[in-house]
Amino acid sequence: MENSGLLQQIEKAFPSLLMPEMSLRQAVLADQTLTRCILGEEWATERRKDGITPWTILSDEALFECSDGLAHLDEESFVYYLGAFLCFAANHVGAQILDREGELLCNIVTTITSRSNYNLVRLKALNDSQISCVIGVLNLLSKNSETHSADSLKA
Repeated sequence: MENSGLLQQIEKAFPSLLMPEMSLRQAVLADQTLTRCILGEEWATERRKDGITPWTILSDEALFECSDGLAHLDEESFVYYLGAFLCFAANHVGAQILDREGELLCNIVTTITSRSNYNLVRLKALNDSQISCVIGVLNLLSKNSETHSADSLKA
């Protein structure tokens, strides 16, 4: 499948109107809960920053800023925001590992190929169309990414 077809499939498969309870920026905060207390106002402030932004219009810059949040999204938010990260991966399939794009692509590949119990539960929340999109991105990477072809093919 060509890249534009895959991008259209992703946009169709992942909902953009039903905003999840946890925003992407809140997921970044969730990563910090082991080292500090997050107050309710700080949690609410992060929600206001991106809580009403559909995943379909999140910029690459927003994904760079929130890349650590991908690992901390709850199931509902993971399913919601995964579409944005899959589109990023499809658009940056040739990114070099030391580039900013390559670092985020590595994070995405690690997330969609991780076999941890936590991650498997989140992946099981995907429907058949969404799973097909993940497989489409993995196939694209396996054929076009020097860095991620082996992991993508294995997954």
